[in-house]
Amino acid sequence: MKVREEALFRRAEITFLRGNFEEAIKISEALIQTFPEGLFVNDALKLAVFVEENGEPEEALTLFAQARLRRRQRKFGEASTLLNRIAKASPTAQVRDDALFLSSTLSMDKGDYQEAIAHCRELISRIPDSPLSPEARQRIAQIYDEYLRAPAHALAEYERVLTDYPESLLDADVRRRIRRLREKTEKTNVK
Repeated sequence: MKVREEALFRRAEITFLRGNFEEAIKISEALIQTFPEGLFVNDALKLAVFVEENGEPEEALTLFAQARLRRRQRKFGEASTLLNRIAKASPTAQVRDDALFLSSTLSMDKGDYQEAIAHCRELISRIPDSPLSPEARQRIAQIYDEYLRAPAHALAEYERVLTDYPESLLDADVRRRIRRLREKTEKTNVK
């Protein structure tokens, strides 16, 4: 049963990556109906909603799907080029916040953490109402914390998640990270 469910989801995902968005929605809906309590229901629902919310203009969604495919193939340069085309060809497309966030992810994949931060900051400044803005701010904090080893910057960014996005679902995780950083800083100062 689980294998069939996963196979159906992977089929929906591949269909999306190939640019057949209506079919990806149909497959996702079939999965949701067939396996209403399955492990991949949330993923299928997320994919279907993503396509429905970001389908206009279709050219932008097609570029985004191609960029995700190139990332999976580890062709980061090609993926970046496709994402940059979204900003130029469709600057008002709904998918542009996802494109900026994926650009940040690509930069992290390449180990370019400053560029990843820049993409997150661009998302936050250009599309402040995006549902991805709190996640982008948290990603900035995580990069400072985990990759750049700059706890003071990380702490400031985590605190901004709480102040700038008080209704965010990330708050419990962010508070836990703030506590950990403060404890770590205190231990370092005591030594």
